Amino acid sequence: MAGLSLNRIVTFITAMVALMTIGSVHAARTGYAGDMPYTAERPLRVVIDWDFAPFEYIDDDGEPAGYNIDVFNRVLKDLKIPYFFVMREREQAVEMFEKGEVDLIIEPLNNRSKHSAAVYYSRKTIYPYKIKIAYKRGTPPLRNIRQLGKGSLLAVKRYDYAAFRVLRHKDIDKKQLRINSPRTCLANIDNGLYQYFIYSEASIKNMLKKLNIDNIEVTDIDIPTGDMRFVAHDQQLINMLDDQFARFEQSGMKKQLVNKWFHPENETRNVPKIVLLVIVMVLVLLSAVIMANRLIANQIKYAVRRISEKNKLMEEALKMSGNSVVQLSITGERVDNLYGNHLPPEGMTAQQYYDLIHPDSQKAMADYTDRIIAGDRDTEKGQIYTWNAGTPDNPQWIQLYNQSIIEKWKDGKSLNIISTLTDITDERKKDKQHQILADKYASIFDLSVLGLLLYDSKGRLVNTNKRVRQILKFRSQEDDFYYKRNILNALLDGMHLSGEGIDNMVVCSKISVPERGVSEYAEIRVCPIRNAEGSLRHILVVLQLVTKEREMYLQRKVINDNIRRVNMETARYERDLRYLLTESKTMNWRMSLATSHITYFRNQHTVDIEMSREEFIGRVVGDTNKKTAAEFLNTADGTVLPKTIVLPTVDLIHKDGKVRWYSINRLPDYDDNSNVIGLFGLIRDITEQEEAQERLRSEIIRANDSELQKSTFLANMSHEIRTPLNAIVGFCDLLPSMDGPEEKAELVRIIRKNCDLLIHLIDDILMISTMDADGPKIEPRKIDFALAFEDICTTLELHASESSARFIKDNPYLSFVTELDIERIQQIIINFTTNAVKFTACGHIKVGYRKEGEGIYIYCEDTGKGIPKEKCKDVFRRFVKLNDFVQGTGLGLSICKAIADVCGGDIGVESELDKGSTFWVWIPCVAESIVPREAGEC
Repeated sequence: MAGLSLNRIVTFITAMVALMTIGSVHAARTGYAGDMPYTAERPLRVVIDWDFAPFEYIDDDGEPAGYNIDVFNRVLKDLKIPYFFVMREREQAVEMFEKGEVDLIIEPLNNRSKHSAAVYYSRKTIYPYKIKIAYKRGTPPLRNIRQLGKGSLLAVKRYDYAAFRVLRHKDIDKKQLRINSPRTCLANIDNGLYQYFIYSEASIKNMLKKLNIDNIEVTDIDIPTGDMRFVAHDQQLINMLDDQFARFEQSGMKKQLVNKWFHPENETRNVPKIVLLVIVMVLVLLSAVIMANRLIANQIKYAVRRISEKNKLMEEALKMSGNSVVQLSITGERVDNLYGNHLPPEGMTAQQYYDLIHPDSQKAMADYTDRIIAGDRDTEKGQIYTWNAGTPDNPQWIQLYNQSIIEKWKDGKSLNIISTLTDITDERKKDKQHQILADKYASIFDLSVLGLLLYDSKGRLVNTNKRVRQILKFRSQEDDFYYKRNILNALLDGMHLSGEGIDNMVVCSKISVPERGVSEYAEIRVCPIRNAEGSLRHILVVLQLVTKEREMYLQRKVINDNIRRVNMETARYERDLRYLLTESKTMNWRMSLATSHITYFRNQHTVDIEMSREEFIGRVVGDTNKKTAAEFLNTADGTVLPKTIVLPTVDLIHKDGKVRWYSINRLPDYDDNSNVIGLFGLIRDITEQEEAQERLRSEIIRANDSELQKSTFLANMSHEIRTPLNAIVGFCDLLPSMDGPEEKAELVRIIRKNCDLLIHLIDDILMISTMDADGPKIEPRKIDFALAFEDICTTLELHASESSARFIKDNPYLSFVTELDIERIQQIIINFTTNAVKFTACGHIKVGYRKEGEGIYIYCEDTGKGIPKEKCKDVFRRFVKLNDFVQGTGLGLSICKAIADVCGGDIGVESELDKGSTFWVWIPCVAESIVPREAGEC
């Protein structure tokens, strides 16, 4: 039974919705609070047609203009969405949008069957896209495209809505079609090359006005009006645009923009009292349509009950209607959604829903509900009430139109009330605004500063205002001379304007009525007034005298042409000069003697920077340079000669805190009496040249230092190599003359020691040469560093025995498995220990290591002479020897630093004079396993 009831409910509701959508306008109320992906770094990209006036085009200043542009600017700024316009031809604009290179476009809803990618159209219509046909006066009118004669040519604009509609006609010979720009099409019609041109009504009239063509007729054609809408790939963006555009309409801004771009006469003209009558007639006609819909609805209800098997199709119609359907449970006193999102997903109690109804509507809704339960058939006309779609603290009142039916059990007991809700907030506001506007126009009609004449559809004068009677020199308020004659055609220079084909037009013509001595030039606007069916009811003519303006215009036109030519030449020269100054990093500067202010500028119209003379001198670096700058700007002696100086400054033009160099020249500035009134000249940024010269000087110093180091190196090598060689040669000569074994052993030990020194010296020289070529090569391998350290210390202990200092090793681990280049590490430890032995006469020399962070820390501590604090960093440089009387090349520590740098480690020394030094190095490595040594274990 529940399933059957649901089918009956859905069937009935679907029929109701299908009928109601005939006379209803549904507003989209979906809002999104999610973050939009458009930022200042990635703004919304809007593509527009640069030749589609008055909807969107590029004006004479090269800026986007038109009705669509104003809509974009207002809606997107209110949404606080950063954006920019991409201006292309219509074909390129559509291709860019389909490829996803831009985000938003405006085009008619039924412009094409589908896009190549998924897109979303707004529910709101930006403006109706009316299609008209243009043809030269005297050419047979064309009401239907199928009437196109075989010898006639029909023109359209590529990618236009009209073009797609025309191309759908299968019985049209494509050879008769021409695709071209609107300007070319209208010019070819004027020249007789084309016979017809189908395009937007507003755009045709705009183009005819610009081209000054007055022999082309514009009439209706059998192409339906297209709805221009927002189109985007982002559904969330479309929903936000719909919501904001609805507010835009409600505020009345849309109507102002429509008047501005399509009906400018509405901003100044007065509407006659007859408009109120037209509105009443439209309302009467609308009531008749609604009554007819009600009669048809009863028949459809009966038919729908007999075709319940088509529920699925009707459910799709319900989805397209945009209405919401709710269910009031009479027994459970709850309200839930059946379709749409009028209520929260969980629904609410009947009392909660009743509390959201405006107090002024609560009693009426309670009575309406009671009458539905009681079976009152008068409830079929529905009920309008005000409901809070917001919160109690921040209410958002909307107008809802409610139509309800009762669902009963078989025994006749009432079960649920099913209600279809339509948001009519916008419609009610528009009706109220229209009524206010009609009353306002009726009251000010006779007080307008413009001349207003109201004609009926036959061209007979109905009413005039005071200004017209003054212009045409009426002898009475209802002068028979004018009221009994059709003077409309005479006013418009013989143009025939009676009949249904009349349309909005503006002409500038001479009004001549010899009988009354009238001879004036006037701008004449003709505005047809039609009823809801489109039939012509009245013709409003607006007169504005332009005789004086015409004379001034003719004079001003000659002057403007001369000024425009001079401005163009001036702009070209200024553009070239600005380009040259920018590319050469040069600016103009000027100082006034009267104010002592200095200004910087790249052109003569815009001041970029302004400062006082004292502030300029204050930003110069160096006392000597400040004095030079002061003398440069000094004109006290009355003689100002051309001069150029170079100054270092801080934050003079570029506010970055850096020292920049500028080349500044000066010339005197004279008044009309040849008196010096200031200085001017060019200031050029030469920082790059100065820095290049400084780098050149540094390289010269570096080359000189390198030459000095080479000389030092050769001197050291000569001394260091000669010393062990002399010892080796000398003791080898003495060796044969020695008889005792102890004496021979001592000589052999001395010879071996000097050989080791010589080998070590040669190894250092080879290492340095390798580092200069490719740097030291590091080849890590897996080792147990604890065991390797023991072997190294055995060798070091023998080497340290030459000193009286005690040798100490610090090996904290039994095992330390990691990956290192042990040969390079051993080289570092030996160099550290060799230096300690040289400078430590007593005390101790301690070598050790430990794991530290993600690496190994190795050190050599001694109690020797120590190093002064200011020379600790110099010991790692090449050829540095703090004591020239101690043997060595000064290369060992620089080699250690090179090895540490290649390994990605660090190296340093901590020392105190006469107390000793600690040389250390940290090398990154990963410890695979560590076995600590027990306390007291050797």
